Amino acid sequence: MRTHVLVADSVGLLRLGVRAALERAGGFVVSEARDESELLAALELGRPDLVLLDLHLPPFGAIGFLTKDMKAESVVRGLHTALEGQSPIRRSLLTGVIGAFQNLERRDRYGERAIKLSSRELEVLGLIALGTRNREIAVQLDISEFTVKRHVQNILHKLNVPSRDVAAHIYRSVFGAEGTPQFAVTV
Repeated sequence: MRTHVLVADSVGLLRLGVRAALERAGGFVVSEARDESELLAALELGRPDLVLLDLHLPPFGAIGFLTKDMKAESVVRGLHTALEGQSPIRRSLLTGVIGAFQNLERRDRYGERAIKLSSRELEVLGLIALGTRNREIAVQLDISEFTVKRHVQNILHKLNVPSRDVAAHIYRSVFGAEGTPQFAVTV
């Protein structure tokens, strides 16, 4: 029995290339859709076993992700993986996703620490993250250099870090290079 694959992508050359690769591999029947209306019409005509769907088209419960720069053999292998009930995903993409989650987790942990800082301490830390020295911070904030040193000590203590450099890294991780918050918002 042959597997019916619907390839839905706006780029005709890509659809043609996928069709050729699957027909060469054997065991596949391929249909195509170039946009959402053709996709919906193709789904009404017959239920494909698998749909290769461009991410710019509406999602239909994806079970895996393949990238368009994969070799033909890898695409075929990914489709066979999906047919076996597993989630095909390119290793480099998976590594990137895991890294992104780790960064979000780290940012959230850092954000929890940063919440402990007063607004003045955040202001001082923001200037430290920009590479500003204590004397310059004192001038910019119109406070004494001793007060700046006290704020730095409080920042290091509240963040539980050994140095200004680590504190600056935390600030940049939470607020970005320009000081704009980068928290993920969940509902």
